[in-house]
Amino acid sequence: MKMDTVSIILVLFLNTVQVVFGGIHEPEKRSLLNLYTSTNGPDWSIPRDLISPVSTWYGVRVENNTLMTTTLFRTNLSRKLPNSIVELSNLRVQNLALNSIQGDISPRISKLRKLIVITLGKNQLSGSIPKNLGGIGRLVIMDLLYNKLSVMFPRGMRKLSHLKLLQFSYNELYDHLTVELGDVKSLEQIDLAHNRFNGPVAENIGSPSNLKSITLDDNNVSGDFPERVIFLPKLEISQLKNNDFVIPHLHEITTRKPKLLKIDFTNQEPSYGGQDYKNSHGP
Repeated sequence: MKMDTVSIILVLFLNTVQVVFGGIHEPEKRSLLNLYTSTNGPDWSIPRDLISPVSTWYGVRVENNTLMTTTLFRTNLSRKLPNSIVELSNLRVQNLALNSIQGDISPRISKLRKLIVITLGKNQLSGSIPKNLGGIGRLVIMDLLYNKLSVMFPRGMRKLSHLKLLQFSYNELYDHLTVELGDVKSLEQIDLAHNRFNGPVAENIGSPSNLKSITLDDNNVSGDFPERVIFLPKLEISQLKNNDFVIPHLHEITTRKPKLLKIDFTNQEPSYGGQDYKNSHGP
């Protein structure tokens, strides 16, 4: 076969591959296929045509030949996430909430350094939250609620200088409420309800001046709740029920901030607004 003929065939082959996979890079293509096979793709609630271009797949957004978003909430994903998911190095949004994903969260997730939104709420994840999450320095939204995550609160949080929403409620996390949370100045909402946090609340949790909501219901947190938190200028919601706080102290300081959402300190079940997973596409 002449060299010119070989070159023509090779060009045609490469062009076909680009069409089939929507022009995304090879590692991203491989990672998406691994995600499909590892999470029982044939049983996904929305069928996927693996022959069609990746850019046409449900829940995938491609820009300039780069995979930017995977939004596969409530799609019946199960089993474990593959380690190769870290090959999606340009990913901005990963929304895999409301599925049945199991296993732990790989520490390698910190390699997704361009990630802005990670939403894994309402799955069956277990084990610890990786200690190196601080490596995802652009993260704005981190939602891991309603899983089976345990062990201590992750260190390195102070590196998440853009984080606005932290949702870890309904897990089995334990530890003192670390001072590192107070070092995340960008935080607007902290939701740690229904875990096993204990001890006093660190005074510097009142450091994020943009904090609008803090929810600590149903833990074992004790002592005097820091006045500094209650009097943050933008704080509107503070849900603290079913802990061991000094109740008279809480009554006294909350009455001095009339714009704060009123709290009772009885054993009533707290009320939660549901996370809008469908619209978790970015800040």
